[in-house]
Amino acid sequence: MVSTGGQNKHSLHDILRKLWTKLVKPILQRLAFSVAAQDQLPHIWWCVTGPLSFLPLHAAGDYTIGEPGHKISDYVVSSYTPTLTALINARQKPLNATVAHVLDKMQTANWVHLACHGVQDSENPIESAFILHDDMLKLSKIIQQDLDKADFAFLSACQTATGDPKLSEQAVHLAAGMLFAGFRSVIATMWSIRDEDGPEVARDHSAAYALHRAVQNLRRNLLAWVPFIHIGC
Repeated sequence: MVSTGGQNKHSLHDILRKLWTKLVKPILQRLAFSVAAQDQLPHIWWCVTGPLSFLPLHAAGDYTIGEPGHKISDYVVSSYTPTLTALINARQKPLNATVAHVLDKMQTANWVHLACHGVQDSENPIESAFILHDDMLKLSKIIQQDLDKADFAFLSACQTATGDPKLSEQAVHLAAGMLFAGFRSVIATMWSIRDEDGPEVARDHSAAYALHRAVQNLRRNLLAWVPFIHIGC
């Protein structure tokens, strides 16, 4: 519908402005959404059919006006779902955080996020572990795995980077063990954290929010960022 030619770029502006004034803005107003800080935007899903499924609702706006309040990205983070059933199923999908399941997924994952409790064994650090649904996932198990794809680990658990006073010149903790296991980068905690703080930090790892921020630097070039969308939960 829209190519990269200069002439069609203006038609894209017109399309986005009409989508904003005729469709998206009235919906947001009806739902009482207001302009919000970029780190506090609510998340909505568009479930559209017919011709609307070919239109970039997530980019609707009047881009001739620079001040906030004239485009959808000032109000919400947008995702799409083909059906409401698909979205419900995705959001209800069990995490199944068992030792066997997590170890299996680690084989193919570049990024790992462990949001659980952690225990540190200062006498035998390799026995330090993450407490999962069915058992403890020990470092001794993790380092036995073939983790050639491992890149980043976010350890949203208590005391994952707490050192041992008896070994003050050495880094003996879960985070160090994850580096030893093959991860290139690790986020960990130096002391116990509150249950509500972990999700607050991890919230920014949401694919939809990550994409929303990632395209910020491209906002001035519509043809550069409008094609990127998020589908699912």
